[in-house]
Amino acid sequence: MNGSLAYFIVIIKLSVVWYYVLMFGNYPVNDDWIFVRQVEAFNQGIFTLSAESDPSFVTQGFIGLLWGKLFGIDFLSLQILTFLTTLIGALVFVLILKKLNVKKPIIVFAALLLFFNPVVFVSAFTFMTENYYLVFFVSSIYFFLKYFQNNAEQKNVIIGSALLLLATLVRQVGILIGISFIVVLIVERLRKNELKFDRRFILSFTPVIISIIFGLLISFYWPRFGSNRAFILSEDLGPRLKNMLLSLHYFPLFLFPLFAGLKVKLFENKFRGVVSFLLFALLVRFLYVFDFYPVGNVFYIEEIYTKSDFRSTFSLFDNIFFKSFFAVLTAYCITKFLVFMGLKVKAFKYAYCFSATDTFLFILGSLNFLVLIVSSDFYDRYLVPSFVCFFLLFIKNFANEVNIDKRSVFCLVLIAFIVFTLQWEFSSKSRLMWKQAWALSEKTGLVTQISLNDTYINYIITQKQNDFTGLIERTSFEKKCFVQDYSLESESKLLMATQNLEEYIDANVLEKKKPYLVNKKEDQPRAKKHLDALIFNQEYFSFLLNTVGKRAFVASWCVDNM
Repeated sequence: MNGSLAYFIVIIKLSVVWYYVLMFGNYPVNDDWIFVRQVEAFNQGIFTLSAESDPSFVTQGFIGLLWGKLFGIDFLSLQILTFLTTLIGALVFVLILKKLNVKKPIIVFAALLLFFNPVVFVSAFTFMTENYYLVFFVSSIYFFLKYFQNNAEQKNVIIGSALLLLATLVRQVGILIGISFIVVLIVERLRKNELKFDRRFILSFTPVIISIIFGLLISFYWPRFGSNRAFILSEDLGPRLKNMLLSLHYFPLFLFPLFAGLKVKLFENKFRGVVSFLLFALLVRFLYVFDFYPVGNVFYIEEIYTKSDFRSTFSLFDNIFFKSFFAVLTAYCITKFLVFMGLKVKAFKYAYCFSATDTFLFILGSLNFLVLIVSSDFYDRYLVPSFVCFFLLFIKNFANEVNIDKRSVFCLVLIAFIVFTLQWEFSSKSRLMWKQAWALSEKTGLVTQISLNDTYINYIITQKQNDFTGLIERTSFEKKCFVQDYSLESESKLLMATQNLEEYIDANVLEKKKPYLVNKKEDQPRAKKHLDALIFNQEYFSFLLNTVGKRAFVASWCVDNM
């Protein structure tokens, strides 16, 4: 058996075990309640899409329906489907790397880096559209790259076009795969001074055009209870451009373990040393000030899905010491990348040395990023397609200039530990919160008056009213019962000393940063102030809190005026 494939199978087996540890719970995550409800609608013969669904979703919906017919339609079942789909996407990514003649150690390292990409990993435990789009996205790329490398075999265009159609019917931006392919065909003909619309040239892009047309027609004319908002900017252009600029560093930040092994010396001479130091200092400041991941709604270093009602607490990652260390480490790796690329640009002379594969990946990655200017929303998870393209482009051209050494392995283990720990925390806490919400509802007879989070109330109301349209008004109900997580400090002298030191540093040396533009609900009652009135109170194991000497709980209580 091929060595890299054997390693990948081991990864799959470990991942399946992790899945059941992390996600054993039947509850919605983020906005995937919309898509689970859509599969339920399909199962009832209602094929009109919800007004709340921006993506085309059709491909994912029918895959979910088929899976649901075999294994049941609920959150847990469809999350398992997503996880398996993510593994398939990672395997296709491995096949692409093999097609690009990348060495086995780099293939294994890169596959792990993709799998543990913060957004990809977290999305694998939902029924959101991101990882379904990703699997068809990379599969289509694979066959188009085969076309460029295998003497323009037409069968690869046909298969790649079919896959881009399926990708487009998950998210409308799938058409960008076909547009990029056609642009490359034209560029290659111009490069050879052969831009003639002969039979072979027409046949080479006809399946792509057919897929684009069918994808657009189905996406925009599939029955929908509301208007299609996928490419309607829902905010002023200024804030959108600011968010896009604030997300540019995500690409090297997602790849910093790979950059740790780059064969470049930052202080080989005085000039390079000064430039490297200045870049490093600026990056450390930028990463720390903007708290690494400023534009996300999925991934934050403190805790995933923490956009609303964030409350800072001393934890394994939410402290000055770890954030300073992480800023220094990632800034060092990104500095190596910038200096490395600067040297490459300096040595670069001929614009036409790009291969068709390079041009395709560059155009596709750029278009997937630029289209976010006009998308209805902008979240960190939308950056994954561009990230994959630039990741492949970097590995194809520079894999031989990377050493998988102790520094690289340490950085990879660190990022895997961070995303695993944060996912563990979210799942452990959410599992108990939803369990208590159901128990509280049964005990009190209340449903919509229970406060857990926005996902809970949105899902509960649509389920209660059996609504598949997404058009009902979800009015605000008076909250009478609350489900919330909280932590208690132990009497550990080490914990107290560490917290006191952080408070001193925060006040006198270096301000502790919180996620960029997060919200804090000031009027929300807190569990710690209602410990005597708790109806349910359960402790859970938390890597984030137990490792620093704290205890983590999920509790429920109701106010007196019930």
